[in-house]
Amino acid sequence: MNELARTALIILGLAALGIFGNVNIIVATIRKKNLRCKAGILIGFLAVADLICLLFECSIAGRMLSGVSLSKKGCFEAVVGYYIVQFVSAAMLIGLAVDRFMAVVFPIWYLSHHVGYTLTFSVILGLTTSGSFSVVGGLIIVDDGALNPICFPGDVLPDSIQWISSWCLFLMNVAVVIIYVAAYVSLHIQKRRAQTQKNSPFRENLQSNEKAMRSITVFLALFLSTWLLAQFDMAVLPMLCPVSVQPCALEVLKATQPFTILVSFPQCYYVYFWRNKDYRAAFLEQLGYSRWKRGRVQVFRTSCV
Repeated sequence: MNELARTALIILGLAALGIFGNVNIIVATIRKKNLRCKAGILIGFLAVADLICLLFECSIAGRMLSGVSLSKKGCFEAVVGYYIVQFVSAAMLIGLAVDRFMAVVFPIWYLSHHVGYTLTFSVILGLTTSGSFSVVGGLIIVDDGALNPICFPGDVLPDSIQWISSWCLFLMNVAVVIIYVAAYVSLHIQKRRAQTQKNSPFRENLQSNEKAMRSITVFLALFLSTWLLAQFDMAVLPMLCPVSVQPCALEVLKATQPFTILVSFPQCYYVYFWRNKDYRAAFLEQLGYSRWKRGRVQVFRTSCV
């Protein structure tokens, strides 16, 4: 078995884990009313976007196993859909972060806020950003005659705009971190204020947000070490490397980035399976477990407000 085939099998294995996790999230969101809160709906749509990305990864692995090589334009046509959905997924992460921020900072207004607005904003942001790059890339792309057995969205565009696209995706992911940090800071301020107040509804809302943010802490740690790291490697690291080592460094990044991204796609499933009682119960029911005893890991109920 050659190196390309081994790589394809690894991709298929990781993709299978991701598909399993995201399908479980989608089914649980549809089946369980208590999971269709505002954040839960956003998580469900994020799972749909991640599932589509994983199916594209399977098609890439299939071409690698069959030995099909594509030209530059052929690669563009094969994975431009993946490229677009990847941006939509990143935009939905922003939407999920904004949702948590609003729940913490504007709890009263959040009660009447319709999740459709956040979802629409996320989809439009992802489609307009990626669509603009895709249209420009499709117009200026030129075949150089070379055939490539591996086509990934990280190098689908001409070099003249690929670096701009990589930076946009990286900055979108940085925005996710900034919004969550702002929510944490606001939550900490509210916690200090609660020590001097006896407002029961205020305290209950604060406790609910605290529990939700504990799960997000785990999610954010995985996000930083997988998805954001992969975008940092593609957007920032090439600019930091000396020119003499850039070709070698870029080849290494190109080879490792797909695996880092693949690990990030199912992270919602595994984080919520571990940290959230309602999601865990739904997942176990779908796996055929009729009873589940509470383990030693501290879990909490979904924050649906």
